[in-house]
Amino acid sequence: MLLLVASSFALAGCPKKNKPPPVRELYMGPHVTCAQLESGQLRCQGRSSDGALGPAASAHGPSDVPFQGSLLDVRIGERSVCLVLAGAPSTCFGVVDPALDAKAPRPACTLVASKLECDPARFPVPPKLDGLAPIAEVASGRAHACLRFTSKTVACFGDNTNAQLASARAEPSPVPLPVQGVFGAEQIVAAGDGTCARLTDKTVRCWGKNDDERLSVGRGDVLNVPAPVHF
Repeated sequence: MLLLVASSFALAGCPKKNKPPPVRELYMGPHVTCAQLESGQLRCQGRSSDGALGPAASAHGPSDVPFQGSLLDVRIGERSVCLVLAGAPSTCFGVVDPALDAKAPRPACTLVASKLECDPARFPVPPKLDGLAPIAEVASGRAHACLRFTSKTVACFGDNTNAQLASARAEPSPVPLPVQGVFGAEQIVAAGDGTCARLTDKTVRCWGKNDDERLSVGRGDVLNVPAPVHF
């Protein structure tokens, strides 16, 4: 009887131990992804060689990025992470290179008066939006974009060479393809060939190119399906 009780207790305790901390806000750059937790902490993961993950970073993170005060925004460049703080100068980690960051591509798609507008040079075939729900948010990367609808579901279109559309097929698609397994999306972010979504339960799922491990540490170079992330 004692053995059974001990085993039941151990099994019941596992989910709590492995449960990821709740996330308040997501930020993504070309080589780093950051999450502000509900606790107020900021954690970043991805390429650490430039020091962008903070002074205590090891490997690809996730690592706590220290700051004091109220965090207003996180701006991620090619080699740096800069924190915009209320009533204080910005704090940056890594190598700030204004000339390099100025060359960063502008969002490929934006919402203008609730209408989706995409750069024709990066999307020579316009996305086909007929019959879709109203768009609440758009996040775009190098050659793909994802839409978060008012229904809190997500669909992606464009290049799919690195599973940017969360599909095992490599073919691009001008038609937004529903991202399976992502429901209750409250926020989406994208950069390069990757995308992440923050859900209503404050968990995060990411998909696409993961060579810097900015999407999910230890899960391989490409995430074909939305993978849970533990910041």
